[in-house]
Amino acid sequence: MFMHIGMQSFGEIEKLLQLNRVKFFNFVKNEKILDYGGGDGNVWSVAGKQNLLKIDLLEPDKDLVKIAKSRDIYENIYSSDLDIEKSQYSSLTCFNVLEHIEEPKRFLENFSGYKKIHIVVPNAESFHRQVGLQMGLIENMYELSENDLKVGHKRYYDQETLLSELEILTKKGYSIKKYGTISFKFLDNKSTASFKDLFNDMNKVAEKNKLIGENCFNGAELGVTLEKLN
Repeated sequence: MFMHIGMQSFGEIEKLLQLNRVKFFNFVKNEKILDYGGGDGNVWSVAGKQNLLKIDLLEPDKDLVKIAKSRDIYENIYSSDLDIEKSQYSSLTCFNVLEHIEEPKRFLENFSGYKKIHIVVPNAESFHRQVGLQMGLIENMYELSENDLKVGHKRYYDQETLLSELEILTKKGYSIKKYGTISFKFLDNKSTASFKDLFNDMNKVAEKNKLIGENCFNGAELGVTLEKLN
């Protein structure tokens, strides 16, 4: 169905990025969530359940599922969406999956029927990639690094390319309720790690200055919420 590379071990910066993904979407108590392609459960293992009633996982990779089970995060784990009743969920999360997919529009068709959909993808036009371009570390904003290729990334997204792919859902009655970027970095994760103690403060300043957050597009990752219109 799809490929997802789970992050089985990660440093402090990666943990902070995980937390920011969850915070961006403002989940509320008692939401019932399906984590679509959640891999080994690394996001929720860092963020915790955030007072959510229930989180289930859809993940076909058996090795990643073993890790997810050991973390005791999910109440139910599915290997196929054929086994899932979509109407039982308040939200679907799809964090850092689309960039791994060969045919993302076809993949997104699976989301039709969920009430709310929350998506995170890497941002080609992030501040730290602009710095990388200025320094000559990358030749263009969409260039895939050796590490990107190693973990199975197929592409970076910008505002327009993500919206273009989401048309498969907006044409089916979904509207975009929130769109912006998550987490401010001025360098890559490895370099930013030296400033991990300042990360939260830097992100607060970046949000205050409208570099990240809703309708702001300099963050490391694009985040979008779609909701089905009645």
